[in-house]
Amino acid sequence: MKKNNTFIRIAKYQLPWLIVELIAAYGLTQIVIQGSSMIASAIDKLLAGEVNGMISRSFMMKLFLFVGIGFITSLIRDLCASQFSVNIQKEFRKEVGRKLIRLEFKYFDQNASGTILHKLTSDIYATGIFFSEVLPDIC
Repeated sequence: MKKNNTFIRIAKYQLPWLIVELIAAYGLTQIVIQGSSMIASAIDKLLAGEVNGMISRSFMMKLFLFVGIGFITSLIRDLCASQFSVNIQKEFRKEVGRKLIRLEFKYFDQNASGTILHKLTSDIYATGIFFSEVLPDIC
């Protein structure tokens, strides 16, 4: 049986979405680390009794800036993950349609149409869930 590498062929056209998603995930990770460090140092100062100037204007501006940039980065990451997932699912459906047309009638005699449709839709759905929800969380 010839190995098609269908996923690689489909994914290379959607690669820009994946690259932007990975960059946004990295940026979001850095923002979370920097923001957590900033908040931890503020809590340490509060516990040490250094209350003067803790809620300064610059601290609050930095905090809101981190929250804003984190929100935008998270939005970009989720948008790219969703777009990548939708495009991959769409291309898989097209590929499955092309392959189903080329199958011999014997295959349809041996397998019920409901079983074939269930396998196709559930597998494509699972692929979509992986790329839209699992992969962004891993990154």
